Amino acid sequence: FQAQRAGATSQNTTTSNGSLVNIKVTDIVGQNKKNSVAALYAAGIGVMFLLFTASNAGGALLDEIESGTLDRILSTRVTMTQLLLGKLAYLWTLGMLQLIVMFVWGALAFKLDLMHHLGGFLIMALATTFCTSAFGLFLASLSRTRAQLGAISTLIVLSVSALGGSMFPRFLMPEAMQKAGLILFNSWAIEGF
Repeated sequence: FQAQRAGATSQNTTTSNGSLVNIKVTDIVGQNKKNSVAALYAAGIGVMFLLFTASNAGGALLDEIESGTLDRILSTRVTMTQLLLGKLAYLWTLGMLQLIVMFVWGALAFKLDLMHHLGGFLIMALATTFCTSAFGLFLASLSRTRAQLGAISTLIVLSVSALGGSMFPRFLMPEAMQKAGLILFNSWAIEGF
């Protein structure tokens, strides 16, 4: 990735350094890629949609508090930890399905090369959906009402998405903004995808 920013020529180098993992470094600048823009936007928009979905679905916890359902659930043998882990599993499953649909659509409609990178996609999707699910529950825990969650999540998700590269590629941003974006998990997710 650093070679990409530095404007290196297109050449492939494979190194093994005697380690257990072979590392293949491919400098992207100068190569003829058919779908690099589609891949960038699939990752960026996918992560941004995951953030919105997780924060909205995390609001179900607030609905349960307002309706009194949470008290009834906690009066059973279910602990708050089990309840939150169940909600996290639901949000993770929802996020995985959403990413799979978005990337399959990208492969079908925009010729995104998903099948050759399926293993990497699954690893990144697992980690990204877990982070966005936890983020959605965290935002729900900061809010007292569904309306408050909507306002807070819109402001935070749009800010994080803009700085993290979901709306505009980070490598085109000024150096200071690129470094600031590294504190956000969505910038790492976009880089990984």
